[in-house]
Amino acid sequence: MKFHRPEWIRLLRLRSGHGFSGLVGLEKSRAVYAVAIGLVAFLVRLGIILTVPNGFPFDMWGWVETTRHIVLNGFANAYSAHLQGNLYPPGFFYPLWATGEIYRACCSPQFDPDTPALDFLMRVGPIVADALIAILVYRLALLWNDSRRAMVSGIAYAFNPAALTTTAWMSMIGDPYYLLPALLSLLAALTNHFAAASALIALAILIKPQALAFAPLIGFLIVTRAKPKQIAQAGATGIGATILVLLPFILGGTLAQASEIFLRMRLAFPFLHVWANNAWFLISGGRAPWDPIAPANFDPLMSDTNLFLGVIAYREIGFIAFGLLCLLTFYWLAGRAQPKSALAAGAIAALGFFIVSTRMHVNYSFPAFAFLSIMCVANDWRYALALVLATIAALFNWQLFDEWFPNQTALTIARLINSGIFVAAFAILIAAVRDTITREPRAIKLRVSWRAISALALFALIAASLVWFIWIRE
Repeated sequence: MKFHRPEWIRLLRLRSGHGFSGLVGLEKSRAVYAVAIGLVAFLVRLGIILTVPNGFPFDMWGWVETTRHIVLNGFANAYSAHLQGNLYPPGFFYPLWATGEIYRACCSPQFDPDTPALDFLMRVGPIVADALIAILVYRLALLWNDSRRAMVSGIAYAFNPAALTTTAWMSMIGDPYYLLPALLSLLAALTNHFAAASALIALAILIKPQALAFAPLIGFLIVTRAKPKQIAQAGATGIGATILVLLPFILGGTLAQASEIFLRMRLAFPFLHVWANNAWFLISGGRAPWDPIAPANFDPLMSDTNLFLGVIAYREIGFIAFGLLCLLTFYWLAGRAQPKSALAAGAIAALGFFIVSTRMHVNYSFPAFAFLSIMCVANDWRYALALVLATIAALFNWQLFDEWFPNQTALTIARLINSGIFVAAFAILIAAVRDTITREPRAIKLRVSWRAISALALFALIAASLVWFIWIRE
């Protein structure tokens, strides 16, 4: 591609804003709206955690156990024992440590792990983060819309049933903790705070690796919008943030223990899907990764490390599919500076990562609802439709309606249909994003033919079809 750099950079700066106020600044009236949205989002979630028992007590027990271990044995010893709840990168433990210290100070110096107070504290932190996400949805929508429509975006997220179910009811505590810095990173990149963007996306990844889905987009925005000096500063800041997160382990001499987590994560849940109603659920024909009655009885045919046609692992096919998706969106984005285009690309990354990747859990669709809420006020009705369809599919994927089906066969068929709804929402989103981005004139001239991109996409489609027609019959 041929860049006319001065004009390219000038356009980007004119459209993206200047100064620190571009990242966090809001006029007083808009600041009041932001606070109101955040307060409403928090109160709705607070009402849920006060009145509805935690939907996944097994997972919560793992996080409570890990919190207790960190508080009693020291932060640097978070990985000194292989626990159910410490199968996460080091950044995940900071909010757990803070929660545990507050609990010891206010309620239980000896850290009793089974009290209503601890259950409340473990659940209230994530809903605070989720309320801040609602504010960020409003703030990001303001980058390309008026205040009234941006308020609709914030409210749409504040009351989104799938988001409420994930964070308040099912208490997937890590998801809002990583999505918050990921969204802040995108906001920083779109307002020319490139060093902050790099540090924030590094923090998000070190909380939960699912934030890697947004790293290519953040990197693309930094490389295409920043000066060489700013790119170098962003890289150094990202490295610095990583070191800062790892500092307790470095000082405590337990960095080797912490490094083992990457191997543990690589070996965790090696299945085509983990009950997620995505494209791989369709490809598997609704096959379960393990017997619900005997969870230790794993289905070897469901392993995503199996080789397709003896050549490539299914997991790598998922990686390639997501990589092609990123390349396609970057091809559309190249030379386009409007925040709306980048946010639309973020929506593809959020939902696409869940749809095309293996090893997905239902809560991994969580970031999509923030991005779809940002985009649902666009003049293109397809964004609102994608939000509605994805929300319905996620609620069903949470097994909220399983009792409606008389037998396992009927339930499997319903889940396959639900997977089709999720995939359809993604297909609708791709079409909407393509039209949104390509309506903006390019500031550069590309030499890469769209036919080459189409050929790559066609190859991916053929590969997926072969997986369906060959593997599923086994």
